[in-house]
Parts: sequence; C-alpha cells; structure tokens
Amino acid sequence: MAEEVIKQSSKQTSKQVVAPIVKYSITDLKAVSRKVFGCNPEVIDGAIHGKPIQAYGVEEMRNLINDFLNKPIK
Repeated sequence: MAEEVIKQSSKQTSKQVVAPIVKYSITDLKAVSRKVFGCNPEVIDGAIHGKPIQAYGVEEMRNLINDFLNKPIK
C-alpha cells in the first residue's frame, strides 16, 4: 500500500506557475529610478539610447543600466 502511494505521487508532475513580466513605460521607470535602481533618471536615458522599445521590465532595465554604467570608455 505504501508503495502504491509513492508510485502515484511520483507520477504527478508539478508545473511551476511563472508570473508574466510586467513592463513599464520609460516615464514610469524614470519616476522611480532613484528608489528602484539607485540612479538618476538621466542614466536611464543613456541606457536606452538608440533602442526602439518603449516599455521595459524592472530586471530588464536594471540589466541595461548596469551594462551602460560598466561600459568601457573608448
């Protein structure tokens, strides 16, 4: 009987529910830039310069900011 319970529980697969990435406008991200990203709004302007996208997720913007700030000077 115990073996049956173990076999049944091993057959069940658990699916992870992944929340969709919420995207915010550049204006909204600039408004909270100091609190969320620890930088001035102008840094966001530099990080997205030349990119056509007008909405970003928080982690996506954080990565863009870090890449921009750590970019080597030519």
